[in-house]
Amino acid sequence: MDGPRPIPGLGSARFPGTPGLPDGRLLIIYGNRQFPFGVQAIASRDGGRTWDTDHPIILTWFSWDHHCGFPRSVLLPRGDIVTSYYARIFTGVPDRIVYTPSNRDPGPDTIGHSVRWGRLLSGP
Repeated sequence: MDGPRPIPGLGSARFPGTPGLPDGRLLIIYGNRQFPFGVQAIASRDGGRTWDTDHPIILTWFSWDHHCGFPRSVLLPRGDIVTSYYARIFTGVPDRIVYTPSNRDPGPDTIGHSVRWGRLLSGP
């Protein structure tokens, strides 16, 4: 099948890429727009025919609401992965919610979030 395929249980998640790992697994790193909101990853051991949705890797779950995601990832030479994403977070100040990072005009409240991970993937 050409084009995107839905993955059961992931709803409206958006998938910008599926990095391949040295052991042959594929990853989908996605913005989870269902509770818990944030960025998650799941793996496939069969070239993307099936995905381990029962064991997501939660990279972040602090997004204020479903406005989160658009992750971009790179696989580093030693096997770690660096993933950058945006999330909408509550600042603790009434009526002030921050988008991070933003493709809009950056302001003083625009900060980027990145996480370095991958050693979590050494298990089964």
